[in-house]
Amino acid sequence: MEILQWAFMVGISLAIISLIFILYFIASFISQGKGIKKAQPIKTKNKRKKKKLANELDKMKVKRKKARRNIIIFLLLAVSFAGGSYYITYYQSTNLSVEDTQNITDGFYYLRDLQQELEAIQSGETDEAKSKQTITFIVTSLAGYSVKKANTLNTIEGQRALNRYYSSMSELGINISRRATQLYTDPDVIAESLTDIEKTTGHQRQAFKFFKVDESALQSEK
Repeated sequence: MEILQWAFMVGISLAIISLIFILYFIASFISQGKGIKKAQPIKTKNKRKKKKLANELDKMKVKRKKARRNIIIFLLLAVSFAGGSYYITYYQSTNLSVEDTQNITDGFYYLRDLQQELEAIQSGETDEAKSKQTITFIVTSLAGYSVKKANTLNTIEGQRALNRYYSSMSELGINISRRATQLYTDPDVIAESLTDIEKTTGHQRQAFKFFKVDESALQSEK
């Protein structure tokens, strides 16, 4: 479980605990109020008893004051914890999870490297044995995107953007792997494969745009 999910659960738990304390202190506040109203009408000429009642009344007033103060404190805490949890939910719904970040980062390099390999084949500037090994690794990795799904904590729109991207990556990997042997003998297969890469890159750009991924930073990292 990610740190943010733990933080969300802790925030919600603390907000609920704060609400329980609020209810407790509200009950105490009401109880002390009733006690004060009940004690005030009592009159007696016995000084000792009168002093005792006055002390009890003062204690109840102090407890009522503390209860009111605690209500305010725990109300602020409940609002803070609930607000923090809401922000975490909002953040998760509009930002990439650790797993999705890794998926799109790897995908970016897979597409880039695959395109470079195919262009090298197209221009005749490649070692066929090494090229086959590289392409096999890449298309196998791309086909593996068939089991990847966007984090469900994300927005529906964000999930759709990522899942379209993952699905197109998987289809690209499967399609090229089926025609891998033709890449070195049929120029049309190379051209079609490059066109498919461009379509997949289009889905990638949509996902990057939605999640504000800095593509230039990825290009400079590797």
